[in-house]
Amino acid sequence: MSIEALNIDSHIGLRIRQRRLFLGLTRSEFATSLGCATAQLESFENGATQITAETLFDIAQGLGVEVMDFFQGASSYRSNADSF
Repeated sequence: MSIEALNIDSHIGLRIRQRRLFLGLTRSEFATSLGCATAQLESFENGATQITAETLFDIAQGLGVEVMDFFQGASSYRSNADSF
């Protein structure tokens, strides 16, 4: 896994945590609503586990945001690879 991947995972996790806290949800409450373990959500929020597209979509729906909202401010993590 590249440094960029670790940074983007941490960024997305931070954005998830910020939104969850903004909504006044505990980690346990939100994990239950997603149907996952609290430890799994904690791992996502800490950037320790990469989130699948399906799970990221479910998280976005549960938090009332668009998937792209989690990437806001993440352009600095983009590698120097060519865009497609």
